[in-house]
Amino acid sequence: SEDTALRLDGTYRFDGALRTIQVGLRYDRRTIKHDGGFAGTDAPAGIAPVSQNPFAQLTAADLYRNQNIPQPQWATIGYTALGGGIGTLRGVFNAAPVANDPAQRYDGSERALTSYAMATFAFPVAGIPIDGNIGVRVVKTDLAINASRRVGTGPLMPQSNSSSYTDVLPSVNLRLTLAPELFLRLAYSKQLNRPGFSQLAPITTLLPQATSNGTGSTCNSDLKPLRA
Repeated sequence: SEDTALRLDGTYRFDGALRTIQVGLRYDRRTIKHDGGFAGTDAPAGIAPVSQNPFAQLTAADLYRNQNIPQPQWATIGYTALGGGIGTLRGVFNAAPVANDPAQRYDGSERALTSYAMATFAFPVAGIPIDGNIGVRVVKTDLAINASRRVGTGPLMPQSNSSSYTDVLPSVNLRLTLAPELFLRLAYSKQLNRPGFSQLAPITTLLPQATSNGTGSTCNSDLKPLRA
């Protein structure tokens, strides 16, 4: 993946209750090209237990707190194997390198253009000093993602999705000084959290019953940003 970001900011300072006005622009463009594949294999007979296996480790035993769970932890592949021992790990399981699956391939781009303005201030009200800031961000997002989807054993069918949306995100932060070391803070804002490419790619993964108990997963290219 690649990420290109540009920013431009300006600040104007004043005397009096209005202290500063800040304005700015942000440009961010993210792109990704993804390939992947999956192959399952059974653990070979006589494999070393977790306590003696350099590639495995036990998970923390605190996932199910205050619950009577007969198996609170399990074995998983350790960071050592994932980081630099993939080839040796495949040898332990007698597994060949996994070829890229065209059905798992996708590419995408996301472009966000943001403009903002914020004012800071400080003034007394009924003898109580108040300071803070008020501002707004306007964010325009353009998204495009391309992949392929296979239904059953049929051919790969191209899948593309694009969207464009604009959000207005205000924010207000106030601080009231009630005493030299006593403050009352008030805040209000709207936030935007976009889904990642891996959640949006229109691909479906089905794992066979023999190796993965017939499980599967899919992504949703129609996911909307989380707004709060």
